[in-house]
Amino acid sequence: MGTLFNLIFCALLLVGCKTEPNHQPIAHSTTEIKESFNFDGNIIMSNNAGNTWESLDTLIPKNFDIMSSTLNDHLLYLGGDSAEVIIIDMQNGKNYTRENIMTTVLDKVPIAANRVTNLSVSKSGVFAFVLGEGLFKKAFGKSNWMPFSTPEGTQNVHQLMEDEDGNTYIACPYGVYKTPDQGATWERIFKYGFANNMVKIADNILVNGVLGLHKTEDYGKTWNKIAIKDWNIMNENDTEISLSSYKDTLLILRPMNREMWKPAINELVYSHDKGKTWQNHAANDFIKQQDKINKVFYVNDRMICITDTKMMYSDDGGKSWVTSMMCPVSKDFTIFNVMSYENSLVCIKQRGGC
Repeated sequence: MGTLFNLIFCALLLVGCKTEPNHQPIAHSTTEIKESFNFDGNIIMSNNAGNTWESLDTLIPKNFDIMSSTLNDHLLYLGGDSAEVIIIDMQNGKNYTRENIMTTVLDKVPIAANRVTNLSVSKSGVFAFVLGEGLFKKAFGKSNWMPFSTPEGTQNVHQLMEDEDGNTYIACPYGVYKTPDQGATWERIFKYGFANNMVKIADNILVNGVLGLHKTEDYGKTWNKIAIKDWNIMNENDTEISLSSYKDTLLILRPMNREMWKPAINELVYSHDKGKTWQNHAANDFIKQQDKINKVFYVNDRMICITDTKMMYSDDGGKSWVTSMMCPVSKDFTIFNVMSYENSLVCIKQRGGC
């Protein structure tokens, strides 16, 4: 099922482990560095939740620059220049197809600047944002990518999601917009400027943007700003916080300062009541010690921590951590994305940006 805003380091998802998450405070966390895999290619895959890895670089042309990616079950979508998308079937012999999103735009020939900067899987299909052309959708069961109208002036989409009633939401530089009719009409439901990421939990939607973290309980009619315990900086300088949900838990990571005005340390908090109250997570002590953390997620009761250069996981709620994979810093990519389906993991280096 996702966007930052393209300055983020995307990361997602690890599977396995059936123990319940442990949110109790702990005194210390430990890190085990096992024989970790050195990720020096462009795409790798693990069929056993990160124990071993294999390269998938031979499945894409050498001159294909990955700008975006998403995973729909076993189908991996990679967006590139010139409105091109490569779709890799991770189950059936890792076969792939190559498609051009702008095929249905009959009066235009794609150019290199038509980069696919965002790919998102929704309940009804896969969405792609093409620079200079806008949003497209490939509905499940259909063969073509069709233009999907967006609000006037939309130059990029940071994140997209659909709810159970068929409403589509996009987070973009102007806030959050909602359409109930496949793009025919749009309503700007979040009017507080730049929207970075959004999470839906039960009937609540949380949005992080240029003015901090906000929540609506009535699908955007009214919004309340969320205050985090002991966080005295929760305003226009906190656009880079990582917001996620797992079961009934909301999880927020505030990264350490990458600029002078940011807080000095990482912090990890959670909420079990849809954001009304917040507590330090059991892994907070460990998180504080790490350098350049970008994302922390729960998937299948396994906790994932992504930094600029490595991926770690914890199966005991943050008490101990295992380094599964190292990703050396390189000027050739700006986004390190991790996604999963079933018991498989896919890690991708993307160029990102516009």
